[in-house]
Amino acid sequence: MSARRTSRYVKFLKGFFILYLSIFLLIWLSDAFFNPHNFHEVFFLTTSIVTLSSAGLQEFMPSLDDSGILLMLCIHCICWLFWVSISVWILYSGKSRHRYRYDSILKKSVKMLLISLTLSASFVFYVWGDSQGFDSIAQKILYAVFNAASAFTNSGALVVPADTPGIWLAGNFILQGILLTTAVAGASGYFVLNDLFYPGNLRARLRDPSIDWKPYTKLAVFGAGSLILIGSLFFLYFEYANSLQNLKAIEKAVSSVYLSAMARNTGMALFDMNQIGFSGIMVLITMMLAGGMYASGSGGLKLEIFIIPFIKRDKELMRQMIKVLVFILFFNYLSLVFRIASGDASRLVVMLFEQVSAFTNTGWKLHALNDYSVQTLWILNFSMLGGRLSMLWFVSKWLAKCGLFSNHMERREVD
Repeated sequence: MSARRTSRYVKFLKGFFILYLSIFLLIWLSDAFFNPHNFHEVFFLTTSIVTLSSAGLQEFMPSLDDSGILLMLCIHCICWLFWVSISVWILYSGKSRHRYRYDSILKKSVKMLLISLTLSASFVFYVWGDSQGFDSIAQKILYAVFNAASAFTNSGALVVPADTPGIWLAGNFILQGILLTTAVAGASGYFVLNDLFYPGNLRARLRDPSIDWKPYTKLAVFGAGSLILIGSLFFLYFEYANSLQNLKAIEKAVSSVYLSAMARNTGMALFDMNQIGFSGIMVLITMMLAGGMYASGSGGLKLEIFIIPFIKRDKELMRQMIKVLVFILFFNYLSLVFRIASGDASRLVVMLFEQVSAFTNTGWKLHALNDYSVQTLWILNFSMLGGRLSMLWFVSKWLAKCGLFSNHMERREVD
């Protein structure tokens, strides 16, 4: 390994350590921000925030005042930018002649974030209408921006007025559609959104309809779309008369699509997960293991990318795929063994759901934070870190090796 590349890895570790330590101290020293019960919960909450998992974070959100929510909004955006920058850096590593493109893509990613937040927050604000529970218009705007940012950055934390009924979100299929679209946009990333919506690309396709999407865009649209559709159909079938029984037909359909898509990327919890039956839980576990889209940074298989070796008929990529699969299965199996060995009394399906959710950075859980033992907290803690770091590394190196984004290395594509 070259000295230059080693120094860049050291810089990444330093940046990650500084980010983690800063958030840890913020939670530990500021009672106004969070009030965790013990030292172990501080580590768990810190990892949840840094890895954009939201596990354990949701039960603390109602205790935050407006300044705390604004601070969380800034932290989520900073963490998202950190992981995006690392992902782009790995994708471009070893391509010295293209390193000057790095800053350009980051700037465009930030612009994409701002545009998406503006559009999504505006729609959320409009859909809420004259909803009660807000102290002022400024607070309503803050909540709308926070939820939009949480969806786009795939952090999955949700904030609602304390005196607002649960149906305010769970039964509003229009709001679910907005958050779902925002989350999928954030999980698609710069390359896909640029190919789909960049004005120059749109004008070119209007002039010449024969211009096709890039290969990675096709994989994102058709691959991810097919997975989400299949998952939503299975979830709708199993939960139609169970957790979805009190919703209207259109709400049942949208809720199924919402949960199927969020299981892959964000994990925004608009429902009480404990109401979902065994079959529905297994569908969500399957979708979480399928993994997020390119830019979600979540763990799992990232299934649509796994078809690349078969398209290219590349035996080396197939071997890489098997290594990733073995790592995912072994890591989660070992984590479950540790939880059972620690005396965890939870049902196996509950432990499996929470473990896969932690590893894939989805952030769903079926217990309150103070119900977990110390051993379980640490297992889930390392699972969130392991899922985020390992999948970021494997997938980014894999995409760089298979050349899926090679056409964006040219100046005319990035400028």
